[in-house]
Amino acid sequence: MMFFKIFAYIHYQCKRKRWVHSAFVYDFIISVLKQKKFTNNRIHIEKIGKQLLKIQQKSEVRDSQVNRKYGLVASQRNRSRKRLCNSVKVGCILHNLVRHYHLCSIVELGTSLGIDTVCLAKATPNATVFTVELNPEMAEIASKVFEQLHLTNIELINTDSDAAIALFADKSKDIDLFFINSAHSCDSISRYFSFVKNHAKNNTIFILSDIYCSKEMRNVWKKIQADPNVSISIDLYAVGIVFFRKGIVKQNFTL
Repeated sequence: MMFFKIFAYIHYQCKRKRWVHSAFVYDFIISVLKQKKFTNNRIHIEKIGKQLLKIQQKSEVRDSQVNRKYGLVASQRNRSRKRLCNSVKVGCILHNLVRHYHLCSIVELGTSLGIDTVCLAKATPNATVFTVELNPEMAEIASKVFEQLHLTNIELINTDSDAAIALFADKSKDIDLFFINSAHSCDSISRYFSFVKNHAKNNTIFILSDIYCSKEMRNVWKKIQADPNVSISIDLYAVGIVFFRKGIVKQNFTL
């Protein structure tokens, strides 16, 4: 697995484009990837994330009931720090994405610590974020964070993703952004993507996290890119972003 991730990252870096000829993607780079207005909020989100990670670390060590030697705890801490860095980076992209494209109805599968959820909700008070978390303990922690930040535009659903999809069936035509932000099987991701593409509007955006965490995830991402309903796909390594937009030549970008 480690060799695959190293190879995948090198391959990603080799494919990255420094220049693009698509006006739509150029606008995405300037307005989303290079937008600096989120700097102050980023510092605030990092502070929140560090507090959440301390809570999660205690929970992981307590619940696992495994060896509590220093080496294991340090390893967990290092993984948590890496998750925080990735969450803040992705959170900034999500925040700018929602603001720039004026997205109002957002679905997130996998609340986890709630960092990305906060970034989505803070982007605009007009947006409604439906976030789904199966783990009741994680859901409770995230819910308290949302209350502390006075975020009233978040609806946390404590259930599994398949059950949540059924709840969204009636609201599917109103979904602007669909974000898979947790570990799912490749089969379930394919089902969720089919759900989105079958109900996609001209401005609907689909985002998949951890597209290079395994060979299976990479293959799922490639299938999504190749789908004829996809107009533009953008590979950012940490996440893959798909746009359903009519009137644009189908292209795949690695940025």
